[in-house]
Parts: sequence; structure tokens; C-alpha cells
Amino acid sequence: CRCPEECTNTLNLTGIPFMNSHLKIERTAQFEGPKTGVMNWSQLSKLTQERKAKGELDGGGAISDALVLAQAPSSALALSLESNNVDPATKTARDLFVGNMPQGVTGEQLKEFLSKVMEEVGLVQGEGNPILQVRVNAKFSFVEMRSIEECANALNMDGIPFMGNELKIKRPEKYTGPVTQFLVWREFLAARQAMEKSKSPVLRLGNLIEADELTDDVSYQAVVDDITEECGQYGEIVSVEVPRSDEGMGFAFINYKDKNIAEKALDELMCRTFSGLDLEVIYYDYTKFSLSQFVGGEQ
Repeated sequence: CRCPEECTNTLNLTGIPFMNSHLKIERTAQFEGPKTGVMNWSQLSKLTQERKAKGELDGGGAISDALVLAQAPSSALALSLESNNVDPATKTARDLFVGNMPQGVTGEQLKEFLSKVMEEVGLVQGEGNPILQVRVNAKFSFVEMRSIEECANALNMDGIPFMGNELKIKRPEKYTGPVTQFLVWREFLAARQAMEKSKSPVLRLGNLIEADELTDDVSYQAVVDDITEECGQYGEIVSVEVPRSDEGMGFAFINYKDKNIAEKALDELMCRTFSGLDLEVIYYDYTKFSLSQFVGGEQ
């Protein structure tokens, strides 16, 4: 198998029918690790059908989801489905310490709360739960994230209120990686609110166009067409402006149908590079755009 977690999951397939036989799947004689609590295929199939009947599983992911449940609670790597591509070597960079825990809170309650907040405020980087597991102690817990980036993002929740307490979220003491810049929760919310107010259906793109591409009409139109096609992947575009005069020259201005489309495009385009340069993408003031004022409209 490609990772220890999936190897453990595969043990639950012992007894599965294959070509008129029932396969026996177990650890090799050389295995010296901890004993893993697993089900057999019959037990796993029964559990899957029960969860289907309760509406807890869809048809496509039933078996995979049930495999995770089949792992023993004592397993040190009891990861969820999203962990299939996680590198165990990065675990230290994906762990968070959560202190000042409310008395009696469970790991599942904390996991649900933090994951929901991260999704609502845009701290996740993909579909599904960004938290793999939560290990709860009396007054603190350790939260394992599915990615290094989402772990760094989660630091912005330091000080978030939860059941009457303000959680203390930080790196664990064993973390030796680079220092991560982040905001405490109240500062993060203020910055996010300011960003929400600055949103516009218009984006300004820089580090994209060379001056010699604007000299003749054929090259110019090719640039406009390319930009329109590329940026149109994210939603309906109302208009595209590529100034050829000193005002705004070298930039492209994309007017989307609404702010939501522009936000989606900004998130996608911020990760792009052109000719070895990072694409610069910002919201641009709609009023200035509509008046063809292409200078000084940064927000």
C-alpha cells in the first residue's frame, strides 16, 4: 500500500469474495508494529448497509467511509477520508495546540466547530473537512489538519470564543518549522470585514502584458481575446479593458457580472504566473472603471 493508513484500511477486506474464493488478508510475519483492531469483510459490509439505510453514506463513498470507521480508536493514525494523500512526515507541520478548552467538550464538538468556522470565513483550501482528527485532554487538545497550508490558516482563529471560553490556538512545542505570520481572531475578522467592503465586480491584472504587445491592432486584439477567454472560465464577463495609453497601460481590467464571480476569479488567478512573474490581481473601484479612470483605483 502507499501509506500506513490505507494498509490498515485494507485489513478490513479479509474474507472478501474473489473468483470463487474468500481472500485472507493479514499483516506479514515481519510486521512488528502495534496490533490494529479491524473488521472482516462481512462485518464491514453490514456496517456499510446500516449506514446507507440511515442516510449517512452515499453510494459512491460508502465502502471507503466505512473503512475509516473500522479502525480501532487506539490507532495512532486514525485519519479520515481526506487523509488518503497526506504525508505522515509532515504531521508536525499540520498539528495545532488548542488550549483553554471548555470543561467537558468532546473532540467531535471541537472538530465540528473549528471546521465550520474555517469554511465560513474562507480558511479552507478544498472540499471536505480540513480537520483529520482531534485528541482531547482535560484542558487542551491537539488538532491534526489535512494540509500544512490549512494548519497555518487555522492560526488566525487564536482567541475565538467557544462555549464561553476564548480558545488559545498555536503551534505545539515540538514544531520547529518557519514562523507563521497570522492575526488573532478579532484582528482577522476586522481585516476580513474590510476586505468584504472593498470587493468589486472589477479586477485589475498586472504583470501580464508587455508594451510591445499593444503597438499594433492585431497583437492588441489577440491580447484582449486571450485575456477574455482565460478570465471567462470563472464566470460571465461584462467587458474587458486593456488601456494602450499611459493611464493604465500594462494592466488589464476585467468587469464581471457580479462580485461573487470576481471573487472566484481573484482566488484562482492569484496563484497564476506568466513569463515567470506572479500575476498581480486586485479589486478595482467600479465607479472609476465605468468612468475609464484606470489609475489610482487600487483598493
